[in-house]
Parts: sequence; structure tokens; C-alpha cells
Amino acid sequence: MAFLSGVKELLGNCYKWLQVTGPLGPLEKEPETRFVSVQLVTLGGLDLADLTLPASTQVASLRHRVAHDLGIPPENQRLILGSTVLDDALQMSLGDLGESLLITVLRRQRQQALSAGSDGFKLWDLERREF
Repeated sequence: MAFLSGVKELLGNCYKWLQVTGPLGPLEKEPETRFVSVQLVTLGGLDLADLTLPASTQVASLRHRVAHDLGIPPENQRLILGSTVLDDALQMSLGDLGESLLITVLRRQRQQALSAGSDGFKLWDLERREF
């Protein structure tokens, strides 16, 4: 009987240890060890910025970095890698696309329309469908 209570106590201690450390050691995030070199250019080839980002960086995060560094709002950006438009829905990190990336940045204006009627002029946002 004493043997069973000793085993029960040992298993209880193991369970507590696993909750604190995890099955493969302490629950700490591994530091990022891979990085990607990203060169941002205009359509004409003018160098805008050279960035070094963690390989795990997603396209949406890159858009926010471009907005911060270049002042182009994310919704007005078109990021192009080769012949591929980088979309936020892309389920790949920049590291999956290569170690050194040449990305073309296009500034795009929102699609709007102007109309006139008896009540005056109206500016319509065609992308948000605000009429």
C-alpha cells in the first residue's frame, strides 16, 4: 500500500513538472535565428529601403513596416515580388519566399467616383462600396 502511495506522489510531481516546463523542456520561445534581406524599390528601380527582417515575418507585418518607413498607408500599397502580388492572405512567411527579396512597391490610389445631381456633388468610395 505504501508503495502505491509513493508511486502516486511521484506521478503527481511529474505532472506538476510537466505543467511548468512542458514535455520538451522550459516553455520559452526560441529566438529567431533566420533573417531575410528585403530591398524595396520603385517600378523604375529607385532604391527606397533595405530591410533585414525575421524570416517568420508575414506580408501584413511587412505592409505596416513599409507604412512606417515610407509613409504609404497599407491599403494604398501594392507589393510585388517578381510577377507575384504579395497579398495579406498569403499563408507564407517572407523566409519561405527566399533569403534575399527584391520587392517593388507601388502606391495605389483608392478607386473613387464623383457624381453630380440636384443635391450637389458626391464622392463615392468604390472599394468600400460606400455610396
